[in-house]
Amino acid sequence: MQIQINLVKGLCNVYVIKYNDKAVVVDAAADIKALCEVIGDLEVVGVILTHGHYDHMRGLSEILKHFNTKCYLHKNAIDKLHKPDTNCSVFFGLRFISDADKKDLRILSEGKLDLLDLPINIVFTPGHTDCSVSFEIDGVVFTGDTLFKGGVGRFDLPTSNEDDLIRSLDKLKKLYSGHQFLPGHGSGGSI
Repeated sequence: MQIQINLVKGLCNVYVIKYNDKAVVVDAAADIKALCEVIGDLEVVGVILTHGHYDHMRGLSEILKHFNTKCYLHKNAIDKLHKPDTNCSVFFGLRFISDADKKDLRILSEGKLDLLDLPINIVFTPGHTDCSVSFEIDGVVFTGDTLFKGGVGRFDLPTSNEDDLIRSLDKLKKLYSGHQFLPGHGSGGSI
């Protein structure tokens, strides 16, 4: 059986990856009702945050509670849950502070993560933020805001770094040249 990927529009692209009777949510910024319609009666085995910006985690607490699941994120994203200046909610005129329970957070390590009975290959891709991760599953690479179709993520925000972003793009190209990618905003393409 192949994976199935559904896009749910939110503040960013939110993806639901389905395999057998399980689902993983990529980023947490979609309406819970819209997510439920896509997920149906599948077991949500986790939420993976591509990075700790507000527009990618606005609904995290509600999603974790509703689906009784865990969030997988880079260690540097944890502080951003509670800091409006570094989660960039202040750029939206907000002061977002997540009330996600720390017991529901799991630190991602670079390498393999097994949530769907298929390997999810986690790759640290700092640059847009110091907590950006990309990951590959079944030949599809989820790049968050590191790589867009025809562009790259901003590197003028708190914790971003242009040199790191260039290295991360080179890393993605080396590892996944020719693979399909799905970004955090806009449409996907080929690396």
